[in-house]
Amino acid sequence: MESGKTKSDKAKAIERLVDTYTVFDEVNTPDKPQKEQVKEDKKTLKAFANLVLGLSANLIDLFGSVEDIDDDLKKLQIVGDTYDEKRDELAKVWGDEIHIIDDCKSVYDAIILMSIKDPGLTISQSKVKSFR
Repeated sequence: MESGKTKSDKAKAIERLVDTYTVFDEVNTPDKPQKEQVKEDKKTLKAFANLVLGLSANLIDLFGSVEDIDDDLKKLQIVGDTYDEKRDELAKVWGDEIHIIDDCKSVYDAIILMSIKDPGLTISQSKVKSFR
């Protein structure tokens, strides 16, 4: 992704991917017309993009509804220690979906590392270079 864009701009660019498939494909499902399915897919993709970019993501938009869920477990922002502190609680509520959240955390971490590391240099060399 281009540097200089905000995380929110990047999330919107990812969300617009849904628009491209509706032009070429019929996405009608037996129980939903195309317009409804596209709207649902956009919400899912937005939640996914927000999660991997470190923005606040609505997990219900990503995975669907769950009964009796605390408000603080409906949304997640993978920044700092927040995710590590909440992971066990999230696993109890979201079950096997926690592996998807773990993978999103790995992508987020990789994005952060790539923003620190210059091409062809180690992380240490990149940090030394940034202090010069």
